[in-house]
Amino acid sequence: MKRSQLLPFVYIDRDHYAKAHLNYPPLHPRLKITLAIILLAGGILLIGRGFEAGGRRLSDFAGYYTSSWVLRHEPNPGRMYDDSAFVASIRSLGMPDTMMIMYVNPPPVAIVTMPFTDLNPPDAKIAFSILNLLLLAGACIMGIKYFGIAPGGGYALIFVALTVLTIPALRNLEKGQLYVLMLLLVLFVLYGVKSRAPWISGASLAALLLLKYFGWMFLVAFVVIGRWKDAIIAIALCALITGGMIAIWGSDLYLQHLERLYASFASFDVASTHLPSVPALIEGLFVRREMYNPFPVADIPVLAGMIIVGTLVAALSVTLRIECAISPERMLAAILALSVIYTPLAGDHHYILLVPAVWILIFSSDDIRPHRLFALAAITYALFGWFPQIPDHPLHGISQLLIYPRLYGGIALWALLLTGASSGRPESSVR
Repeated sequence: MKRSQLLPFVYIDRDHYAKAHLNYPPLHPRLKITLAIILLAGGILLIGRGFEAGGRRLSDFAGYYTSSWVLRHEPNPGRMYDDSAFVASIRSLGMPDTMMIMYVNPPPVAIVTMPFTDLNPPDAKIAFSILNLLLLAGACIMGIKYFGIAPGGGYALIFVALTVLTIPALRNLEKGQLYVLMLLLVLFVLYGVKSRAPWISGASLAALLLLKYFGWMFLVAFVVIGRWKDAIIAIALCALITGGMIAIWGSDLYLQHLERLYASFASFDVASTHLPSVPALIEGLFVRREMYNPFPVADIPVLAGMIIVGTLVAALSVTLRIECAISPERMLAAILALSVIYTPLAGDHHYILLVPAVWILIFSSDDIRPHRLFALAAITYALFGWFPQIPDHPLHGISQLLIYPRLYGGIALWALLLTGASSGRPESSVR
């Protein structure tokens, strides 16, 4: 039996690899024990920190809770898109520590937290955090199933650690965000495509689109790779549920949402956020905002919009056209990466969605040369590791480029996913 040394306590069993057709060679028992200890200690720390921070401040959960309360109790639920009225509702519910607004979130978001409005806000946040932990466990189980990770090889521990022991996972728990649920939905989309189950991928994509408009690039990709059933199911379910919401709560709800959505894009307000997304980076460089971004390189909003749209169209076109040179799985992972980095308000918590893409990048190649391993480690840390908070004082001009390491990790992930040639194009698993 031939073994080639990779790292201390890590070996590749070539015979086992050849027989089992796995990309996950077993790890040394001592490394598995070490990983298990790290996972246990880190998990306890993450849960403790997440619940402790969540208990002190309701953060983003206050917005979701209030939107559910308005949808459930207000005669005119469209008022949730009136920022001042929404903040007044937050105050009336006893949450003075936050200024969250519904902003550009689609109306179906309010349904997710509606069952929690029978509890007072702090208790509802605790209950939602527990749900997030259960969803995190579900995402780990689904990911292990989708990637076919052997239970005894030790790589299940690595996948769980990559999913759980990260800043994006912590931020979801602290803020009471929805992106653990969305990660699970992304995994169902990928699973449905791989297993040729259009109802699974189509329904999961519909949920992503309804909740955050996330995944529209998957819809385009489905058309390109001929997954028509998946696309039609997603569109039909979106139309059905949207029609149902309009029938129950009235068309004014969606009209006011669309007005708020348009106002947000027209005002280029993403320039003030400095979040790790391409729109925030470009608008930060070329759109002036008196308080939060007074020193751009130049104040040319039209140029910012052209760059954002132009680079998005170019990147998406390249990704879809290169599908003939890489495996469809890598192409969908690249689509996932683009979907995150071009989300205008992508924060740390959004980056948990990139766990499947990172896993595909790391384990879809046999190249274990040191420089590649170093690059993969650097990208993984950029996406999931800790970085100092953005400074409160305004940044000047080109110096803004220093505050986007997570975004640069996402761009590098996308680029590397497109450069890996497939050893055998598994068309039957995707088409």
